Amino acid sequence: MSDLTDLLTTMHELNRWIVVAAAAFALGVVAADWARRRPRGQLGRTALLAFLGTLCAQLMLGVLIVVGSSGDAEPFEGNESTLIWHAAGGVFALIFATIAVLAARRHGVGRSATIWTALAALSVGLPMITMPAAAVVGVVRFLTTRRTSAPPREVAGGAPGG
Repeated sequence: MSDLTDLLTTMHELNRWIVVAAAAFALGVVAADWARRRPRGQLGRTALLAFLGTLCAQLMLGVLIVVGSSGDAEPFEGNESTLIWHAAGGVFALIFATIAVLAARRHGVGRSATIWTALAALSVGLPMITMPAAAVVGVVRFLTTRRTSAPPREVAGGAPGG
């Protein structure tokens, strides 16, 4: 392997942990915002975009490693089926995260964005780390934000009540 491929592989390995942290943070924030009925929260959309950005970087590093090593990337030498499944997991995570960002943009951070973010986080792998960390972030976010109340309803006399 060349020095460039070694560098790319190291960057890919380090970025994996950034992706896991971004996945846990995004899932925790999005789930808490959905539970608190805060669909327009800026932090949720920002967390989703950060998760999507780290996934894009991870996928591009993986492509560069495969191209630079002519398909004989060190952990997958001679085992093409493992390489294909590894790449498919990254592509699925990227697709699911993209759908989550689009759902949050269209409908706000709600059930749809939360489900797609959870699927993306599971596709990243390492669910034993991602899911508990997301739960901690979600609980902290849930407990530290105020619940938005529903708009006042109009009563028969036309005056707002509630």
